[in-house]
Amino acid sequence: MDRMNEHSQVSGLADLLEITTTVEHESEANRLAMDLVTQKLAACVQILGPIQSMYEWNGSVQNSSEFGLKLKVAPDSLNNVVSHLKKNHPYDLQEIVVHQVKASPEYADWVQKQRT
Repeated sequence: MDRMNEHSQVSGLADLLEITTTVEHESEANRLAMDLVTQKLAACVQILGPIQSMYEWNGSVQNSSEFGLKLKVAPDSLNNVVSHLKKNHPYDLQEIVVHQVKASPEYADWVQKQRT
């Protein structure tokens, strides 16, 4: 597919944010997801896992089982979502990674409407 056709296919899509984070226990993932959805900070939270995470922490390599969360968020909700995660996340150092994504206009509209 050439660049011109690729761009024209994407241009009909709407902006959306997907935020990822991880927690150690499934119960923590469920609690965070429920809070985010019921407080209308995220339209949808997908919980993935368990997943294996490998990282260096305090000078040694760690290999731990975690649960991943993928939040679907309206762009203008970003600051409120990040603030909520920082206050309610069980980790001292939270993974909060924001991805700008494109979605169908219908799905993006649904995400936006979940805020009201």
